[in-house]
Amino acid sequence: MTNTKKMGFMLLFFLTIIRINAYSYPFFNHTNKPIVIAIQFRGAKGEPLYKKLIKPQSKETFEEGENDIPLIKGSFCIHHIYYVKEPTKEQKKNKYATAPWKEIVINWVDSNNYDQLIKSADIAAIKKSAPTNKNQSLCQNRHCDIIEDEHGKLYITSPVTIE
Repeated sequence: MTNTKKMGFMLLFFLTIIRINAYSYPFFNHTNKPIVIAIQFRGAKGEPLYKKLIKPQSKETFEEGENDIPLIKGSFCIHHIYYVKEPTKEQKKNKYATAPWKEIVINWVDSNNYDQLIKSADIAAIKKSAPTNKNQSLCQNRHCDIIEDEHGKLYITSPVTIE
């Protein structure tokens, strides 16, 4: 085997290892409005925002190798989540560079009745079912749901994982 083939094999091997350990972050928009979600990974100062437009009643997934997320970020942890509700044509046109980003936190929900609570969009019940230990890791695959209350306030929820 030539050195070039060995190097190619090693590169392929390491890329496979990175993909196996990569996290994905799907977000499902349960609202009737388009929402842009931006995630920022934990890392160096000035870490960029990775953005996706999520249409009403649809899902988009943040994962390495897509939407300008470098492969190396596949095993990085989410640090911040931001959103823009109903982005304008101008904001879309300039890739949300001037969008009025609002930070949002994840509301952790008991996984036993998670689907039922999300379908009901009953924010009071969701908050009531929140676990007392909210120290959930963002260094793993996380399914997130975007819901809206009767006043138009957005919430991001995710089921609690037992570690």
